[in-house]
Amino acid sequence: MKSGLNNLKFRKHHIVYLNHNKVTQKSFKLNYGTFGIQACESGNLLAKQIEAIRKVIRRTTGKKTKFCINVYPYHPVTKKPVAVRMGKGKGSHSHWVIPVKKGQILYEINLSNYRTGLLAFNKAKKKLPIKTKPQIFLY
Repeated sequence: MKSGLNNLKFRKHHIVYLNHNKVTQKSFKLNYGTFGIQACESGNLLAKQIEAIRKVIRRTTGKKTKFCINVYPYHPVTKKPVAVRMGKGKGSHSHWVIPVKKGQILYEINLSNYRTGLLAFNKAKKKLPIKTKPQIFLY
């Protein structure tokens, strides 16, 4: 995923601290598909992890399935180089993250095959740093 620093008002944000007991009020239901991945705990997702999961799901389900990513890494994280003394300001930009709350739907797939959907999400679950569960839309 490409996120540019050019279209931001401020390049360096404050640190986001998540309340790990708080459940999301938005995006906790499936909107676009029949299968989804729901976060069971709060945490930060890196842009690399989001892309890795997208590749795994796309490989498992095929090219023609409808697929929706509900998260986008909008928060820049800074880091100072190793062996640098204290002071001298904030470090340079390192990577992009998105803070995820408990109960949030991360990915959605529109599939009719139940086994393929569960197989895709079980493979994707191994790439995530937080606990997740599959969410299934029953008619």
